[in-house]
Amino acid sequence: MLQARNSVIQAMRTDGNLALKFLERKRKAEFSTQQQIDHTTNGKDLPMPILGGLSVQPVEDGDA
Repeated sequence: MLQARNSVIQAMRTDGNLALKFLERKRKAEFSTQQQIDHTTNGKDLPMPILGGLSVQPVEDGDA
């Protein structure tokens, strides 16, 4: 395993694409090509849904 890691490090010195691919995986916050989408309202949590006062009543078997 150590020899494989050393081989990758040696190859990254001459191959810029390999180095970038390594950074995309190891330092995602800085080098990732993926975008994060905020599914909230300006960074705030979404409000709780209004159910109109409805509540869930358990239904027992045989009471039909």
